[in-house]
Amino acid sequence: MMPFLLLSALALAAPAPRPVPRQSLPLHVMSYNIKGLPSVIVGSGYSSERFAVIGKLLAERAKKKDAPAIVLLQEAFSSDTNRLIQAAGYPHVSRGPGYGSLLGLDSGLYILSQYPVAASAQKAFPPGACERWDCFANKGMQFARIDVPGLPLPLEVFNTHLQAGRSDPPSRAIQVKALLEFYKEHHVEGNPVIFGGDFNLRPLRNSATFNEFVSGTGLHHSGKVCLDRGCARSPDTGWQGIWENAVDHQFFSAQGTVEIVPTSIERTYSEPVNGLRLSDHAAHEVRFDLRFVPLPATAGKPICEAHQKC
Repeated sequence: MMPFLLLSALALAAPAPRPVPRQSLPLHVMSYNIKGLPSVIVGSGYSSERFAVIGKLLAERAKKKDAPAIVLLQEAFSSDTNRLIQAAGYPHVSRGPGYGSLLGLDSGLYILSQYPVAASAQKAFPPGACERWDCFANKGMQFARIDVPGLPLPLEVFNTHLQAGRSDPPSRAIQVKALLEFYKEHHVEGNPVIFGGDFNLRPLRNSATFNEFVSGTGLHHSGKVCLDRGCARSPDTGWQGIWENAVDHQFFSAQGTVEIVPTSIERTYSEPVNGLRLSDHAAHEVRFDLRFVPLPATAGKPICEAHQKC
């Protein structure tokens, strides 16, 4: 009996294991509709020089350690977009759906990343899911699974550009259903998610379609969260705002092994630079904090190989 009692006493006296402290990583994401339409459509008010200017602005910020790690571009139809990409200097570039419209325009979607892209996918919206001028572009959606150094799971990034217009046309409702199917096809349960783009959805005016997207993905809206928590740097006014009347949005997954928390949101690049109008949209920038409990060492394997299917 004595050994048993002694072991019991030792077990009771043993200190409880300490909880593993959570770590965090910052993540800065920009979503930007650059109005990169052909010159015959965009008119003389937007010089082609602006593409290189946007790229140089991003490169200058990178030198100051203030550039977004991930940039989502929409309406990048013009071949001059290459000047932006080259000047910005992002090492990893993923492109959305290619050509396929009446005018030979592609989707205008790009994801630029400082971190490696382990997997990518893209898809155009269903035939006929467009109205008016939008039918001249091959609009759609894109996905990139990104390995962020130090993050225990790969980051899933989605980018899109939906049907334009203030109303809630049937074509946009069809596009949202296609978005949800695309999301479910490529999202791995548990992986952290950032879903951005020009949705042309205003949360109040287009509430039915907006709520369908939110309920279908389970994602949270960075602008609404930052307005509630006081981390918004930009006023919420008009369609260039960050919530009620905005059309540019960034959604995020709030729960899981990696908890994503927005720490600031603002609209930038709204003023001309050296006399050049950069776009009819302001850039939409969100800084996130990615919080997680580190997983065991993976013997040097890539993140996606060690924990998820690539």
